[in-house]
Amino acid sequence: MNIVVFYHDDVRKISGTPLYILKIARELAKKHKIHLVFKHKKIDVSKEKGFQELIPNKNIITYNLFSSDFSLLSPLFFAKFSRLVKKIKPDFIYSYSHLWALPSLRLARKNKIPIIYEAHGLWYEHCKPKMPWIKLFIPLLIPFDKCIMAKFDGLNAVSPNVKEFYKKNKNCLVTFPCVELDVINKIKKKEVKKDDSRILVTYSGNFNPYQGLDLLLGAMKVLKQRNLLNKFLFQCIGNTDDSLLTLAKKEGVVESIKLCGKKKPSELDSFYAKTDIFVVPRRDSANVKYSCAGKLLEYMAMGKCVVSTNVGGAPALIKSGVDGFLVNPNEEELADALIALQDKKVREKVGKNASKKISENYTIVHAGKNIEELFKRTTTLKK
Repeated sequence: MNIVVFYHDDVRKISGTPLYILKIARELAKKHKIHLVFKHKKIDVSKEKGFQELIPNKNIITYNLFSSDFSLLSPLFFAKFSRLVKKIKPDFIYSYSHLWALPSLRLARKNKIPIIYEAHGLWYEHCKPKMPWIKLFIPLLIPFDKCIMAKFDGLNAVSPNVKEFYKKNKNCLVTFPCVELDVINKIKKKEVKKDDSRILVTYSGNFNPYQGLDLLLGAMKVLKQRNLLNKFLFQCIGNTDDSLLTLAKKEGVVESIKLCGKKKPSELDSFYAKTDIFVVPRRDSANVKYSCAGKLLEYMAMGKCVVSTNVGGAPALIKSGVDGFLVNPNEEELADALIALQDKKVREKVGKNASKKISENYTIVHAGKNIEELFKRTTTLKK
């Protein structure tokens, strides 16, 4: 089949959702011809080189349509996409573009092409930091959003919470952000020597408020009060500014935190291989309520022990005390979990269980099968 995979942003960022899109494209390309359509603002030769290395499959054709952040020019980008779809005449459109959900749906209907949407839920909540005025329209956007999603031929929800939110669409499957085992196995096999005897706790991601880094600093403060902070070293991979360091100084825990800055995916291996415990301390906010952090599955697949707050898709994925640890978004509970994991045998047992769960249920192969099932169901429903 000819399948158009559509994303409204630049997949060459090679992180987060863009990286996951590339994984899905590579998996689907094993059986189908994939037309990967995305937008970019300018040509970046260094970025383009790294991107091309991630799509060696000849069954993937890329279309990087130039666009601008200037909103009045956005329709021009979609007009280019529309002409491209008419030219390709795909059997399916697989869309990640929440900003263009309605136009994509209308385009598919006009050209009689089945369309599947990967639903991450409440996209308008993610727009709040840049467009704070949007919160005034959320009461209207929610029913409008649900109505649009009900009209797609199929939905691929990233968590059970998203499926429940869009329950009007009956052709919906849940696919957690799955992992590529060959990539994970390289990290597991990587032999690195720790340069510090302390238990290494890693946070990786952006430093936005919903990520809960204030909870992590609070837990560090609790550990200090209990005279246990000297047992741990916390490394944070993400923003290059000193905002977190400033907060760490304020809390009096700066001696136990190490800022590593932003890293390319290829640079993360050694940082991850050294890690004893991964933390995902997200707060219970609207923009994470329906999502599941893809990094959560990656850490578990590596055989590492993960401590996560019980928000979003995490409770559906982790069985606390068996293949990870779930805590309320609370400084004391997070500190208690870290204290319990001082025992290396406990960490290894939990990590082994986590790796087994992911390899048996949540690989990119499983994701590909789920999407294939959606194609099959949609084709049957169309007859």
